[in-house]
Amino acid sequence: MIHETIKTAFETASKIPLEPAIPKKLHAARARCWVESLAAEFRKEFGKPDWRVFSIDCDENKKEFRRNEFLFDITVSRVDFITSPVHAKSIPFMTDLEWAVESEFSGNTRNVIDDFNKLVVARSKNKLMVIAAGPREKDVWETLRPCAAAATFGGARVFLAAIPHPRHWNSESLQVTILEFKATDGLWV
Repeated sequence: MIHETIKTAFETASKIPLEPAIPKKLHAARARCWVESLAAEFRKEFGKPDWRVFSIDCDENKKEFRRNEFLFDITVSRVDFITSPVHAKSIPFMTDLEWAVESEFSGNTRNVIDDFNKLVVARSKNKLMVIAAGPREKDVWETLRPCAAAATFGGARVFLAAIPHPRHWNSESLQVTILEFKATDGLWV
């Protein structure tokens, strides 16, 4: 499931025409398109009344939760409602966190680990870290193994996706790698 979700989102994001003149702004705009494309794929899958998908550029949860993004780049959660004791208003709350997703393309290991730390503390059934693919990506995989082991606490599934950095989206070979951390072996597979 997650493999197709990621690949479809990347194909969608990489085809969105953007024209900022400054390369850095183009890369940032593409990174935002990536996050929103992935969030849109999650919305297709979790498009039921008791589920919400949060992301920075989608405001469909703003009225109920007073925010677009909730803790992570993408948060997929089941919700329920309680009634306020004073005004008898319906107030939503999260019951189960299905997906916590962070995306970091900077290539800076410290930035990647800072984002991965959010996944370590997430009480989510599934956790996904997205990094920039490149010549040193396998070194990053190895560096992240202790973090991934910590993130599997409570039986969570931990995934790592390496997609091309937005500066390479005009290239012909846009390969996506998706791995799952197996806590029993301490390896990405």
